[in-house]
Order: sequence, then C-alpha cells, then structure tokens
Amino acid sequence: MPKWSEFQDLHFNIKISLLFAFLDAVASGIWSASTLSAYIFQSSHSNVLVGNLEAAEGLTQLISAPFFGILADNWNRQHLLKLATIHGLVTVAGWMYVIFRS
Repeated sequence: MPKWSEFQDLHFNIKISLLFAFLDAVASGIWSASTLSAYIFQSSHSNVLVGNLEAAEGLTQLISAPFFGILADNWNRQHLLKLATIHGLVTVAGWMYVIFRS
C-alpha cells in the first residue's frame, strides 16, 4: 500500500486527476447502481417522479451526445479536459448539496 509521503510527492496535476477519478467513480456508482433512483423514490414515494427523472437523463444524453462529439473533434484536448473537470466538480458539488440538504 502506498504511503502518504509518496502521495505528497506527486505532481499537482496527478493529484487532481486522482481526485477527479475518485469523485467520478463515486458519482457513477451512485447513478448507475440506481442508488439515486432509490433515494428519490424513498424521498418522494413517487414512481412517476423517478420515471420522469430517468427520462430526462436519457433525453439529455441523446440530445447532448452529437453536440459534444462535434466539440471533441474541433476543440483542443486540454481545454476539453479542463472543462470536463470543472463540470464534474460542479456536478458533484450540486448533488452533494441536494442530498445533504434534505
């Protein structure tokens, strides 16, 4: 197992990448394991709300996939990675706010 001192010696960008990978894995696990859907159902007792949110997710992916595909083809990779990192952190912060607020 790595020691804490080895982690401290890593370059800043590697630390940020590890943090983002961890947060992304946590967020993906919450969403893909239907934990979020179960939480929403337990909070609202509404299958309709869960269905609407799942439909909104699917439609968002369907609509945004072509746009982000074109963006990935035409933009600089470094800019896209920075944008994805900011988006991921804002998304995680938003979900943490929603979950812990209730």
